Amino acid sequence: MFSTEAIVIRATRYTSNSFVVKAFSKEHGIINFMLRSSAKNKRSALKEQLSILELSFAKPLSDRVASPSQIKLHQPYTGLALNPVKRTIALFMSEIIDQCIKQESADLESYNYIKSSLLKLDTAAEFNDFHIQFMAGLMSHLGISPGITNETYLDLQEGKGRNHIPLHELYLNEQETIAFVQALNGQKSPLPIRKQLNNFLLYFKIHMSGFKDPKSLDVLTEVFAYV
Repeated sequence: MFSTEAIVIRATRYTSNSFVVKAFSKEHGIINFMLRSSAKNKRSALKEQLSILELSFAKPLSDRVASPSQIKLHQPYTGLALNPVKRTIALFMSEIIDQCIKQESADLESYNYIKSSLLKLDTAAEFNDFHIQFMAGLMSHLGISPGITNETYLDLQEGKGRNHIPLHELYLNEQETIAFVQALNGQKSPLPIRKQLNNFLLYFKIHMSGFKDPKSLDVLTEVFAYV
């Protein structure tokens, strides 16, 4: 028997009393496992997106859907579970993770970054731009951070800073570039959050194959009234 921590990415109903759960595990990367429930025990927290679980398995994992011998919450949330705005941000983050984390092997640095980010969101007093800060930090773990220091413009297509306007339209102006770099450095920017978010999503679309706007983007927009 062996155990692993895992962060739930999404759960898909399989039968009337079971779900197939996709999770990012600490020791094995992306895994899929079966979660069974009953009328008396819905075990809803165990399939909530971004729940941090402790899973035990009697058999080695394979390419198929695994059946844990034991499932329990590793570290329950407090503020995240009760705050609808934080829950909306978490939903958005889970979709980002779902699109970006693909490996079926250990990636301890990415796992620890995502876990620590979730625990910070859980207790954060200010979190309006948390999803932007999360995407900015995730970029380094994905290997797509732009090469920019003090340049005037960010060339989105090349992922590089430039001191002259590129010959194509995929670049950020001076104000947007400053805001992008501030986010990369963990700083806040006066640029409207919706504009910052659009720039980060565009960057991800360019540098992450198949990346699309998360379905929760409209909900996030409505919650924060980014207009």
